Amino acid sequence: MKITRTAAAMLLTAAMLLTLCACGGTASDEENTGSDWRTWKSFAYLDMDMDGEMFTVIADVLSDRVVLYYDKAEQEEYAVIGLPFDTADTAVTLDSLIAGDVNGDGFSDVILDVVSDSESVGARRLVFLRNADASEFELSNIS
Repeated sequence: MKITRTAAAMLLTAAMLLTLCACGGTASDEENTGSDWRTWKSFAYLDMDMDGEMFTVIADVLSDRVVLYYDKAEQEEYAVIGLPFDTADTAVTLDSLIAGDVNGDGFSDVILDVVSDSESVGARRLVFLRNADASEFELSNIS
């Protein structure tokens, strides 16, 4: 009888291990969001080309510009927004990234809230407009 109990316990243990192994698997890059360069970046949903489909862009602040990328594992650039100041000598972070039609022309615009430890930059809200005839974002005086 002891052999039967031992065999049953081993069989049960083996079945449990096989069940746990079957639960695992490998996730694709798209399923592992946050495990690549996109970790800790600001993002926004927008419909930039007015086709009714929303997509995600991720922002990366560089010394003189903010680069918007598609939300993909590889860095595929969507647009570059030039900053009206150079941040090479100071740390600048993007506090928020907002996309929407700010001026009512039907085209998505971008609002950036930037924060810097520099007195000359400080905390600013920058509004960039993108119009039908423009392929780039232009700084606006709307605040």
